[in-house]
Amino acid sequence: MLRAFLLLISISAIMSTYDSSSLSSPETKRENLTWSKTISAEDCQSQNLKLLVPFYEGIEITDPQVMFRKLKTHHIDLMYPGTLSMPFFAWQCESSQNTWNYVAVRNFQNSVSLLSLKWQETAEGDGAFVTSLACKGNCSFFEGRSQQSFSQLKNPLRQEWSLKSPFEPLSKHFDRLHFYVHEWITNDPNNRLQMNWSIPDLVSLMQKDTDSENKAIHFVWGLFPGNADLGGVPFFNPESTRKAREILAANPRRAHLAWLNLRTNKFSIPALGLEVPEEQRLLSAAKLHRSGLKEQDQYTFRWVEMCTGAKAWQEFRLEQFERLVDLGFKVIQLDEFPLSYTWGDEPCFAEDHDHKPGSSHAEWQAAQSLLRRIAERAKEHGVFLTTEEPSMVTLPYTSGYIDRIANDEPDIYGFWTSTGKVRPVPLFSSIFGDVVTPYSDIDPERDLPEGWLKMTKRYPEQ
Repeated sequence: MLRAFLLLISISAIMSTYDSSSLSSPETKRENLTWSKTISAEDCQSQNLKLLVPFYEGIEITDPQVMFRKLKTHHIDLMYPGTLSMPFFAWQCESSQNTWNYVAVRNFQNSVSLLSLKWQETAEGDGAFVTSLACKGNCSFFEGRSQQSFSQLKNPLRQEWSLKSPFEPLSKHFDRLHFYVHEWITNDPNNRLQMNWSIPDLVSLMQKDTDSENKAIHFVWGLFPGNADLGGVPFFNPESTRKAREILAANPRRAHLAWLNLRTNKFSIPALGLEVPEEQRLLSAAKLHRSGLKEQDQYTFRWVEMCTGAKAWQEFRLEQFERLVDLGFKVIQLDEFPLSYTWGDEPCFAEDHDHKPGSSHAEWQAAQSLLRRIAERAKEHGVFLTTEEPSMVTLPYTSGYIDRIANDEPDIYGFWTSTGKVRPVPLFSSIFGDVVTPYSDIDPERDLPEGWLKMTKRYPEQ
């Protein structure tokens, strides 16, 4: 969940390119299209130029020339589905009566997109901002303008994006989230595991049956060491399973949350000497990058990135979903999803997965089959699904998502905000907050946008 992000900037090949002024009609669809736009200093001085980018919840960029200089790069790629929560981009010049101009991909479910942001310097030092939105799959674009704030983009965008969801948003049933820590791994070699809440205390707390507490979602962290689903198995040992059953059985009216990791397979917790044998790591279902498999240390564990389009990994995830449902969890967060560990377009090149090798579009089509199957089972069991990141691709299947726009640690927006020219904005929730309910990470440092649920850490003395 709380991952260390990798900034891997990639340059994607441009397919068939045309200028934004010659967009085809809304009915025209092609397999590969690219919309592009150049904004020169004559069009708008950089200090007057604003960009609206759906990076996670959303960011607003002012003076892109300065931003790129401070980032020491001239090119950033963002993938949808991935770090880009919508296949959308908007811009405005402050001298144009604050009019937002925007472009978006209409068929958000059946295509993948790559947004490229570039700054081209000139000998005179002014330069030009160049952007493109490339689409792979069954593609068409639409454009528009809005003279109101970005929060008013909801109506024109929702008119174009046809959206139906069989799930109700979390806010229809819950008004907050409570977070409890059972055990966590420390740096003390003589005392690796420390306890906050004991199991008897948690059971006693949950047995208190009040309407107020029953409207909260409860998340007990650390029922298994490091809260790492070792070998891809939530509650991977019998003792952890026993703890979970005790807590959830204490009060069936309470809704408990669990993670179901769709992106990585944790295979080692070095501090505790726990290691999954290599033959049990499902490496045949791991994502094969051009450079090979991606393994990395994160917090207290090691992981390998998996391919959500691999049948063996999909079946394993479905099996673990049923395990969580059987334990009694009513809210299941699809963890580390849909974000990949690269920001740009880097598909899986495995030849024995259920997708065409090297095709991000085919890989995401296969991944959506897993989403549909999980959502069908969630509907049957009366379970709410959420995701770790906001994304349009998950809207037909989920009821909420977590975003850290109001949290400082871990600051996933820090790459941008360090420039002083970028601020996070509640873009995604302003458009889709009535469909999926956003919620914060633990104890947000800033006020939450309207309609968000707050997650609060609770201590035994409370």
